[in-house]
Amino acid sequence: MDELRILYELLNKYAQNEDYSTEFIKLVSPRLVGGIPSKISLDLVFQIVDIHHFNVAMFNIDKKEHFNTTEEVRAFLIDDNFNFDADYLDFIETYTQRGYFINFEINTEWSSNNPFVGVMTRFGYKAAD
Repeated sequence: MDELRILYELLNKYAQNEDYSTEFIKLVSPRLVGGIPSKISLDLVFQIVDIHHFNVAMFNIDKKEHFNTTEEVRAFLIDDNFNFDADYLDFIETYTQRGYFINFEINTEWSSNNPFVGVMTRFGYKAAD
């Protein structure tokens, strides 16, 4: 199981109020200390993304906005005055309601020597139909 799948499972368990401690420990130990947080903030998600060299993409075709690197997403959210300490689910709700699709993937530039990069797990969120 790759780390991106573990991140997916952590966030889904968090969304369902289930115990995500096993996934959290697998992703951050021993890099982040201080125990298992009761709230997963966007800042914490970005720390995990940075640790594992994942990429975040946000795009909204209707508004012709497309941010395809972690830095671009951060810059957009800073400009949009998003609170990075807010609950991660607030981020999903806020931006999916505005029509954004949010996708996490392996950073292909970092993993270019990885023969499995073409089949690594990808996942995303989009507004419900």
